[in-house]
Amino acid sequence: VHSLSSAESIKVLLKSIMISPEFLFRFETGTKKSDGMFQIGDKELLSRVAYTATDNPPSKEDLSVASEIVGDSNKFKNYTQKNNNIKANG
Repeated sequence: VHSLSSAESIKVLLKSIMISPEFLFRFETGTKKSDGMFQIGDKELLSRVAYTATDNPPSKEDLSVASEIVGDSNKFKNYTQKNNNIKANG
C-alpha cells in the first residue's frame, strides 16, 4: 500500500476538484415544465445577466432580492444597464 505525502495528497485533491464539472461549469437547472422544457428561476436569470455582463456572479444583496428585481421590468432594466456599465467601465 502506497501512502501519499501531504503535498501529494493536496495535489490529488486539487486536481479532482479542478476537473469536476461542477467546478468548471455553472449549472442552471430550473424547473421542468409539462412540455419538457426548463424554466429558469429569478436567481438563475439574475446570475446569467451578471455573468454575461461582468464575468462575475451577482452580489449577495442582489440575489437576496432577485424576485423583486426580475419581477419589476424597470428594476430589471436598471439592473442590466448597471451591469453593462460595470463591464464597459471595468
